Amino acid sequence: MAAIERKFDDYVCRKHDTDNYTITFFKQTFTGLSEYLEIQYAINQNPDETYSLVVLTDFNSTEAKAAIVNQVLVDCSGTCDSSSESCVEVWNSRTGEVYCKCESDKCKMIVEYIE
Repeated sequence: MAAIERKFDDYVCRKHDTDNYTITFFKQTFTGLSEYLEIQYAINQNPDETYSLVVLTDFNSTEAKAAIVNQVLVDCSGTCDSSSESCVEVWNSRTGEVYCKCESDKCKMIVEYIE
């Protein structure tokens, strides 16, 4: 978990040029050999400036001391063609896939591997 915390801190600082953030929502889900973490956060304690990202982790077993096989940070950001949509991460629990909610050219997916 410490590697995720460091990567999250580093990512927020690089993306928003600040280390002043508050986590407003955290969801952890396990399916098979995978873990899905959804993190929503506000910048500078401003609830109007909220963002989200997802961390996906694949393990080699379901045992308590399972080794991490793969871990990625996924961030969908930008704007959507429709003002009623948000550019956010969506996870399909059946397939384990993550995609951006709106598919306009302004909604981009950023993927970073966590080492």
